[in-house]
Amino acid sequence: MSNAVSIMSRLQAEQLLADSYILTQVERLKAGMRYKSDDNYQSFDEHFLWLQNKIDEIPHIALKDSIPVTTASIYTNELISALEEIQDKVEKFTVKGVRFQGDLVTAKSAIDEMSATFEAWYVLAATDLLASTEIKLSATNVKALATSEFNRLMDRSNLAIDALIEAVKVEIKRLSSKAKMAAKKFEMGREQVNAA
Repeated sequence: MSNAVSIMSRLQAEQLLADSYILTQVERLKAGMRYKSDDNYQSFDEHFLWLQNKIDEIPHIALKDSIPVTTASIYTNELISALEEIQDKVEKFTVKGVRFQGDLVTAKSAIDEMSATFEAWYVLAATDLLASTEIKLSATNVKALATSEFNRLMDRSNLAIDALIEAVKVEIKRLSSKAKMAAKKFEMGREQVNAA
C-alpha cells in the first residue's frame, strides 16, 4: 500500500511535470483568468456580479394613474427622458455584456487548448512513470487523471466558465427585455396623454 501511495503522490502534476514548460503555462493561464475593466482587474465571477447589479439598477418607466390636461406635455417630456435614459443604459451595458461574453469565449478557447496540451504532457509522463511500477492503469484512467490534475491546478475555475458564458447570454437577453418593456410603457404613457 505504501508503494501505491508513493506512486500516487508522484502522479501529482507538480511532481510528475516538475520544472516543465507546461506547468508554467497552466499557472500563467490560471493567473490570467481575470477580467480587465477600466484598468481594474477582477475575477470573471466578480465582473459578472457587477454587470448583473448594473442591469438591475436600470430604472423602469413609471406610469401615472391619471394625467391632468394641464400637465400632459410635462408628462410626455418625462416619458421621453425616462425612455432615453433606459435606452442609453441598455445600450451601454449590452456593449459591455457582449464584450465580456467575447472575453469569456476567448478564455474558454485558451483553456480548452491548454487542457489538451497539458493532458498530452501528463499522459506521456504518467505512462512512463507507471511503466516502471507494478501499477497498471488503462489509457482511459491515465487520461482521467490528467483531466483531474488540470482541473485541480486551475482551481476548477475552468469548469465554471461554460456556465458563466450562458449566464451572460441570459443577462444580454434581460437587457433586450428591459428595452422592449420601456418602449411598451412609453407607448402606454403616450396613449394616456392622448386620452387626456
